[in-house]
Amino acid sequence: MAAMRSSQSLAVLTRALITRSMESSRRATRYLSAGKGKVLSEEERAAENVYIQRKERERLEKQKAEKEKAEKAKENADQVINFVVGINRINLLAGAGKAGSFKT
Repeated sequence: MAAMRSSQSLAVLTRALITRSMESSRRATRYLSAGKGKVLSEEERAAENVYIQRKERERLEKQKAEKEKAEKAKENADQVINFVVGINRINLLAGAGKAGSFKT
């Protein structure tokens, strides 16, 4: 019975240490610069956050511009297809007026 209690106590103690270790590492990671491994001051963290936000905004703007460019290209392709289909219809109608001749 005493051995069971000591193993339970050991399990609880181990779980508490792991939890405390994870919490402390989360806090420490939050204040580390990416890749440099140094602790940042509040001003440095603020500057890094501004930089990250700016880069994210630029990335989103670039994505939006690429999407708009792709949509324009698709619209232009659709217009060309519609134009060619229209020309083919005109040719078919003009050819149908002639006796027995079809242009394909």
